[in-house]
This record gives sequence, structure tokens and C-alpha cells, in this order.
Amino acid sequence: MELAEQLYSVFRGYAPPVWASIIAGIFVIISLSLSLFLLFNHLSAYKNPEEQKFLVGVILMVPCYAVESYISLVNPSISVDIEILRDGYEAFAMYCFGRYLVACLGGEDRTIEFLKKEGGSGSDVPLLDHETGQRYVNHPFPMNYMLKPWPLGEWFYLVIKFGLVQYVIIKTICAILAVILESFGVYCEGEFKWNCGYSYTAVALNFSQSWALYCLVQFYAAIKDELAHIKPLAKFLTFKSIVFLTWWQGVVIALLYNWGLLRGPIAQELQFKSSIQDFIICIEMGVASIVHLYVFPAKPYELMGDRFIGGVAVLGDYASVDCPLDPDEVRDSERPTKTRLPQPDDRVRCSTAIKESVRDVVLGGGEYIVNDLKFTVNHAVEPINEKLHRISQNIKKHEKEKKKTNDDSCINSQQSLNRVISGIDDPLLNGSLSDNSGQKKARKHRRKSGYASAESGGESSDQGLGREWQCSPERAICIAPVVAWQGYLKFGINTVGDATVYREWAPAALEAQLVGDFNNWNGAKHKMQKDKFGIWSIKISHVNGKPAIPHNSKVKFRFRHGAGAWVDRIPAWIRYATFDASKFGAPYDGIHWDPPSCERYVFKHPRPPKPDAPRIYEAHVGMSGEKPQASTYREFADNVLPRIQANNYNTVQLMAITEHSYYASFGYHVTNFFAVSSRSGTPEDLKYLVDKAHSLGLRVLMDIVHSHASNNVTDGLNGYDVGQNTQESYFHTGDKGYHKLWDSRLFNYANWEVLRFLLSNLRYWMDEFMFDGFRFDGVTSMLYHHHGINMAFSGNYKEYFSLDTDVDAVVYMMLANHLMHKLLPDATVIAEDVSGMPVLCRPVNEGGVGFDFRLAMAIPDRWIDYLKNKEDCKWSMGEIVQTLTNRRYSEKCIAYAESHDQSIVGDKTIAFLLMDKEMYTGMSDLQPASPTIDRGIALQKMIHFITMALGGDGYLNFMGNEFGHPEWIDFPREGNNWSYDKCRRQWSLVDTDHLRYKYMNTFDQAMNALDENFSFLSSSKQIVSDMNDEEKVIVFERGDLVFVFNFHPKKTYEGYKVGCDLPGKYRVALDSDALPFGGHGRVGHDVDHFTSPEGVPGVPETNFNNRPNSFKVLSPPRTCVAYYRVDEDREELKRGVAAASGKIATEYINVDVTEVKRPSTKESDEATDGETIYGGWKGSGKDDSGKKGMQFVFRSSDEDCK
Repeated sequence: MELAEQLYSVFRGYAPPVWASIIAGIFVIISLSLSLFLLFNHLSAYKNPEEQKFLVGVILMVPCYAVESYISLVNPSISVDIEILRDGYEAFAMYCFGRYLVACLGGEDRTIEFLKKEGGSGSDVPLLDHETGQRYVNHPFPMNYMLKPWPLGEWFYLVIKFGLVQYVIIKTICAILAVILESFGVYCEGEFKWNCGYSYTAVALNFSQSWALYCLVQFYAAIKDELAHIKPLAKFLTFKSIVFLTWWQGVVIALLYNWGLLRGPIAQELQFKSSIQDFIICIEMGVASIVHLYVFPAKPYELMGDRFIGGVAVLGDYASVDCPLDPDEVRDSERPTKTRLPQPDDRVRCSTAIKESVRDVVLGGGEYIVNDLKFTVNHAVEPINEKLHRISQNIKKHEKEKKKTNDDSCINSQQSLNRVISGIDDPLLNGSLSDNSGQKKARKHRRKSGYASAESGGESSDQGLGREWQCSPERAICIAPVVAWQGYLKFGINTVGDATVYREWAPAALEAQLVGDFNNWNGAKHKMQKDKFGIWSIKISHVNGKPAIPHNSKVKFRFRHGAGAWVDRIPAWIRYATFDASKFGAPYDGIHWDPPSCERYVFKHPRPPKPDAPRIYEAHVGMSGEKPQASTYREFADNVLPRIQANNYNTVQLMAITEHSYYASFGYHVTNFFAVSSRSGTPEDLKYLVDKAHSLGLRVLMDIVHSHASNNVTDGLNGYDVGQNTQESYFHTGDKGYHKLWDSRLFNYANWEVLRFLLSNLRYWMDEFMFDGFRFDGVTSMLYHHHGINMAFSGNYKEYFSLDTDVDAVVYMMLANHLMHKLLPDATVIAEDVSGMPVLCRPVNEGGVGFDFRLAMAIPDRWIDYLKNKEDCKWSMGEIVQTLTNRRYSEKCIAYAESHDQSIVGDKTIAFLLMDKEMYTGMSDLQPASPTIDRGIALQKMIHFITMALGGDGYLNFMGNEFGHPEWIDFPREGNNWSYDKCRRQWSLVDTDHLRYKYMNTFDQAMNALDENFSFLSSSKQIVSDMNDEEKVIVFERGDLVFVFNFHPKKTYEGYKVGCDLPGKYRVALDSDALPFGGHGRVGHDVDHFTSPEGVPGVPETNFNNRPNSFKVLSPPRTCVAYYRVDEDREELKRGVAAASGKIATEYINVDVTEVKRPSTKESDEATDGETIYGGWKGSGKDDSGKKGMQFVFRSSDEDCK
């Protein structure tokens, strides 16, 4: 006590130099300002609590060190107390840093699974091979002489965890001892004497801290590659410098002071060794706060939206270890248990309240600390307990020898029990079954089940959900067998035996009833039961052998939510919904659709085979009729499908099939995902349409909208969102759940029930309606958290692979594509993506997203830009070619010049942009075409043909654009007085013989027929040899054809030299200037074009335009011609057969066209009856093919010889 009083009196008389206080104070202010700024940013962007709650603890170390050191500098009398507090926080900060690294790996379960996988002890390694396949962590010198190699896996993680937590415990104990010893004057900070407590605590702390450091280094070495995305080296070095260097710095100063080596003027002014340490730390913390801004930035969390990993953790587990999803386990991941990291409250918007962030840091982080301390203490004392227990058992053994067996059993049992109890509060030991390789392997081979699942509403499943899980090692992602994704057979209203069962996922509901016509909308006797997964169900027995809920009767789901109000909603899985058309703005009603077998449509025709290249006809059923009303599925099937077939398309893509309450949304604001749009008929009518298409050889794709849902609360899925958190909703909460441009809701793709709903939705349309594939709308919005809003994608990979990418949505699309191609290997799935995301159209087993095609959306934008903003003479041939060919290698595209997007309200079709108001007066073929009409028809044909021939691996056209449908599309709405005038297709325009629309339609037929005959769309050979901006000519080869496009408005090129690959004889295959296509007939089709060799064979630079051969052609202005190489051997054989039979050898392309006589050429005077000559084309009025229309005939050279 006397020593303590002496020290106190010395301290009281000491004041640090003014310069030291000012300098240290400036650095303290810097560290406080920058650290608080960084903390505020993290708490404001508190969107990943699992990481940030521990990151906050690391960042706080700097201001705590700075403030404590400054107080100790100014008032050395309390330096010991201050240092104790600082050291205590140091231990806590080390724990936080370790926990932060674990959180970055996805939590303890994911970390252990990763270590197991790295160590070769994962579930994929046979049990007997664990010994030989195990990887170890070798120790450096001299630790290798004291420690055996550590096996990577769970044991390694437990050692690391123990090493970090023990330092927190020992540091706390030493701090308490220091306070006690200091009060008795025997602590003697910095004094290495046998009678001073400091020397003993220093040894204990040095050993504990060194061991913690060693464990942290080993842990870092094992995970640094996995954490490369967070740049762990910089974080590790920064933290290590602050914690460990400051400690050893203090020890070194104490030693130097004791040895009398600190005699400089600064040291003499500061007098005390603790003051020297405090002064240096104040400066160091100012520097450290600057470093923290760059090493622990908040920006990544600000960019990630309301991101939270919990819901997708299980999916990530399975994807990483190549094992199948288990529904039980996925549901476990969604339930709050102590085996999971605390999940954020999803009701918090992007700018989380600071108060709530702080609360989560304190309470959530504190819970982890308490659990880990209990874990460490239990494991530390467990060996002692076991020893004492064994001693006790040995005493009992000697006393009661006859109970030897029972005692031994008791020992084993008790030891096992102790192990469980000792870690019961540790999330690591209470993980899901995915943490146990043996259990996981057993599940992998589990076959038929009787286990309760949400899929069966808590009942025993016997319809495929218990089938064997499949997982092949070559797949990048493993999912449950596709038979599992049939939620529509369990959810919604279904007949099961002699009862009707209804199930609905609505965890936010407090009470629920099923109401409808069947109970006079009184649900008192039809209350539903809720299971632990939030699924409501009710089973209603049949009445007199008939379903209690009649077919075609109205039903709704009535529930009471947290605010106490009762609301009625259309069942989420309803298959039909209607409204009272006689009432303006009437709400929709759910309709139970379960027709008797005699009324169910039965498919009669198989799916057509998948074409090598899809030629897609995009159509909207509702606007497909000419009358000012919504057309029906049967009208479309009977009236429009034959037109599509006649134009030689092989695929029809149907828009607006799913129910949407707002007609003017074009079908993109879906309200009922399993219901067909009732405006056009019933589900059975739609089946008739699909079957009719199949009978005509047409495949049918559905325009599916899984990127968002209607914001309509009364009629749609959004009605189930009553303010609950995102894990109990189909959608994200806050700004993340709302698309501000579309005014619609955005799905939470990490939610198991959302995956079930959407994947089952795909299977429903494929199984029940025989759709052959899908066009996914709004894929760009799904791919990125920013949804592509205000983004101009440049192709930089940082735009695609960053925190902006919505990984949950990407995983969903991978699962969806895997499912669809597993169900139907020939399925065609197309992505509407404008960003150019790499590997979007590569198979899932390659790591791609799995789509077959993407839409080449830049092409129509280029044409619209040219038509609106550039004169013909200023069109760039190079720019056109670059736009048409700018697509990712080995990822297929669907090219199109215009779709529905280019002609909706505020814009026009290409034909209307070209000819505008003259289409109302100048389309009669009974009068000469005006320059505007002549130009318009010519460019309409050229734009569509070059887009098809050069723009992609498939082709798409929107309904009516094949014949240049005028005007635009405008659905009935308040702004147009609910008019249908612009929401229909005027087929009479193309059917009227004296109107010029037929020319564009005929050319469209011929384009498709050309691909049918020569398959150039599916050919990978695509070589552009000439892009002449001065002459406005583009020449390229695609497949076996050579294409020549002359965009010049005036110039005709005679003898224009065209490069080609193979030598021989070339003829016209298709000519846009032919008379049947409204042209001038200037290109002779009876001309053989013979090639000439160019340069040295095999030396491209000596060739003509890098082509080894060439031939010369006539190229009129605004004309495109395709040439094919004549097969001489085949030609000779045909001539021989024709000569033997006395006939002329011909080649045909079938084109449905109305015959038009043009006796304007010399050849027309020589034409025989029933025959019309068009330039070089001879048209036969006879229907030799058995199809409607005529055949175009390539005249053979034999005929010219006669």
C-alpha cells in the first residue's frame, strides 16, 4: 500500500508536455472522426448482420484505443486501469475478427463444410478412404516439434475457435487480477520482478496471445483463397498490426525503460514508460483509422440491397458439395433456430434505422459471445470432468465388482452425454444434417418416404416427393428430381380420393377460412389449420359422391392478418379466374376449375420435333382478331395458326397467357400465375389451341413472367403481402421488393416457397398444356439488383460479376433451366436480356445459366435509330454488320427487326415508320407506287431479311409485321376511351388482292422457305467479306448461300464482284426485287454465275476480300439477293432423269402467294396458259404441292438451251 501511495503522489504531480497533448489530441480527433464516419456508414447500410455485427467490433477498436490511450497520457495515475480496459477490448476485437472471417464464409456450418471439403473428409469421400484422403495443416518450425499436424475439418475449426476464445477469457481474468493487485500495490506495471504481478500476467498473456495469433494465422492460411473476394490479406495485416504490434510494442518499451536505454529528450519529457506507449498509440490509431476506410469499407454493403444470405445458405451448401436438395433441410434453413445466424428483420428498408442496427450489434453479437464462452469453458473443463468421473467410477468398480458391465456401460453413456451437453449451446454442434457426411450419405439413398413435409401439407407424401434423390458428379448444380416440382398437385384445390383438399402458404395469417359459392361465402364451418411451416389446409369430404366445391364455382381464401382485419384473396394456385364484364372495374374471382372427364380436352397430337433453328411467330391471342374485341383461343387456333404455317414458321410464341387483370399491361403484370387469361377462353380452349398448333407442325412457346408480379392487391399474389418479413412473403420488402419503373413487386428467389411456386408453375404449363418451352421476360431485371435501370452495359465483366448481381435469381434460373430440360430435353427456352450477361446461354453443367437462346435486343434498336434519325445515304454498313454480328461466341441468339416492343403506344411498326400516312392512300396496286411506298416496301424486305440472315441463330417476327401492318398497338384504356381500334390485326389488308401488303407477306414466306431448304440459320459458317460504306453494299456468306445487299438509294452495280468460298456455278435463290415481292424484276434468275479463282490458294491476303473465289452479279438499288451454289453432280442426274421423261428439271421453294399477272416483259407473251412469269421466276397457278398458293420455280439451264 505504501508503494501505491508513493506512485500515486508522483502521478498526481505529473503533467504531460503541452506539445505531446496537442499532437496526440489531433490524431485522436482524426481517429474518432473517421471511425465514427465509417461506423455510421456501416450501421446505415446494415444489410448483412452476420458479417457487420462483428465488423463493427473490429472497427471500434481504433477509437477505443485512441481515447483510452489519450486519457492515460493526460492522467497517468489511471494508466493501469485504462490499459486493462484497452487490453480487454483487444481480446474482444480479436474474437470479432475471427467471427467476421467465419461470417464471410457463410457461417459456422458453411465454414466447417468447406474445411471438410478441403480436407477430403466430405461426404463424397468413401468412409474407408478418410484416412488416406485426409489433408493436414503442417506446422512451421519450431511448432512442428511440439504439435502434430492438424487434420482439416471440424476438429481444425474447433481448435481455432478454442484458441481465439481462450484469449478473451484469459485476458479478462488477467485484467481482473491486475485491478486487484494494483489496489494492493503489487501489480507494478512494466516491472519484471518476482514480487510483482505484472511479470506473471505478462507471461500468461504473451503465451495466450501468441497461441491466439498462431491459430488465427493458420485459419487465415486455410481460408484465404476462399475469401479472395474480400481481399483478406489487407484486413488480416491491418488487424494484426493494431492488436499484436501494439502489445509487443508495449513490452519492448517496458524492457528498454528497465534497461535504461530510453534516455532521449522525448522520453525524458514524458517521464513514464506508459506515457511513451500512450503517445505512440494515439498517433498510430489516427493512421489506422485512415487505413480502415479502405480495408473495411461500407460501400459493398450499400450496393447489395437488402441482401441476406440465410435463405440461400442451404442452396449454397448443396451447390458447393454437389449433393441434392432436401426439402426438410431447406425448410430448416428458413426457421429461426440457434443453429442459424440471426437473420435481419426484412421489414427494415434499405436504409436500416441506426437504432435497430446498434441493437442487433449489441444483442446479436452478445449472444454469440456468451455461447462461444460457454463452449470454450465446457471443452476446457471437460477433460477434468472426465478424469474425475473415471476416478469416481473406479471407486465404484472396486466397491461393486459385480456391476462391472453396467458401470462400464454407464461410463460410456455418461461420456457421450457429457459431450452433447458440453456443446449444446454451440451452433456448430447443433447444425443441420448437412454438417454430417454420414447422415447426408444416408439421406442420399433414402427412397420412398413417409416423412412429413410442407409439400404434402404436413401429411405423409406418396406422390414422388419421397423418391430417391439423384446427384451426378458431372453436374454443376444438383437439385431434387424433377418429379418433386409438382406443387400444383398439392397446393391450391385438388381432389384426393373422396375429398377435396385445399392448401395455401400464408404464414402471416392468424386465422383462415375457405369461402365461396359452395358455402354461401360463410367460412365459419370451413376453418383451416396451420402447420409449423405456415401452410394452411382443409379437407372437405364429398357430398353424395360429388365434390363439395362444384366445378366452375367461385372461391376465395379468407384470412385475418396481424392488424386484425379479415381479407379475401384469390388462391395463389388457382387455375382460372374471371370477372363480371358487365361491371366496370369489377374484381376478379377465383374459379375452381375441375371439369368432368367428358369435358376435359384430351391432346391428340404429339409435340413436333425440335427444329435446328426456330423461326418464331410472336403472337398475342387477344388482339389477333380483326373485330374490335378480345379474340379467343379457338378463334386464334382456327384462323391465325394456318396463316403462321403458310408463312413457313416452325414455332409460335404466345404472349399474355397467364391471367392479368390489367389488359393494357400486354400480359406482363401477372396476377394469377397458374390461371389462363379468361378474356380469351377457358383452360380447355387453350389446350385446343396448343394441340392444333402441334397438328400443323408448329411448336408452341409461352411468354412467361417470373421477373415480377402485378402490384394489384385485390386480384393478385401481392394480396398475400400484409406487412410481414420477406421470409414469410413471396416478395422482398422495402425498396428491394418494388420495381419503380414497372410499378410491380419483385420475388424473393432465396425463399424455398417461392422456388416451389415458380418451378411448379413452369412444370404446370409444360405438363398440363403441352407447351414446348418458354420465353423468359425481364431477365435483365432478374440478373441484377439495380434491374438494369439507368445502366448502359459496355461489356466490362465488372458489370456482370459483382455485388450488383442477384445471385439468388441466377440460381433460380439455373434450377428452372435444369428442370425444363430434364422434363423435356427438346425444350426451347429463350431469355430476354439486354445486358449481354456471359454464359447466360450455356448449359448448367458448364456453369452457365442454361438458356438455349437470348434475344438480340440491340438489333431492333439500331433499325429504329436509323429510320428515325439517319438519311439513307448516311447509313453505315459497318455499323449495321457490327450490330447484327455482335453476339457472344457459342451463345445462340434470336434475331428480330421488330417485336411487340417496337410498336406499342408511342412508337410505330417499321413499315409505318417508312411509309407513314401514305399507307392510308398509296398501298393500292391499281396505281403506280409513289417513291415513299417503293422505298418503304423495299427497305421493309431488306431490313427483315438481313436481320434474319446475319443477326442470329433463329428469327422472330411479331404478328402482322410480316405484311407491314400499319400504325401501332394501343390496348383499351382510359386514355383512348377504351378503344380496340389499335388492339387488333387487320388481316383484310393482306387478303385484299389489289393492296401491296401481299408483297411483303409473300417475301416473308419466301425468307422462311429459303431457310427451310438451305438451313442457313443453323449454320455456324458466317463470313462477312464486304462492307462498303461508299457503295452501301454488304456481302456475306451464311451456310451454303451468298448474300448481296445493296442499300444505296439510287446506284445499280453491273458486274459487282462478290467473293465466295467454293468454286463453281451460282444461281439466284431469293431476290427481293422479283415481281411477286413488289419489286421491279431487274435481276435475271436464268443467269448462271461462274466463279473465278482469286490469288494464291490458301493465302487469304492474296485473295479477293479474303475469299479464294469470286463471281460477278447485277445489284440494283435497295435490293437483296441470295445465291446458292449449284451441285453439278446432282444437276447432271436431274437433267438425265428429266430428259428420259421429256420434262424440264426444276427446283422449287413453296410460297403461298396470290397470282398476279404482269404482261410487261417479253417472256410474258410467250407464257403458256395457266403460267405467269415474274422476272426470272416462273409461277405455276396449279397447286402441285397440295398446299394453298403457288410454287416459285428456279428455271433450269436446260430450258435456256431450247
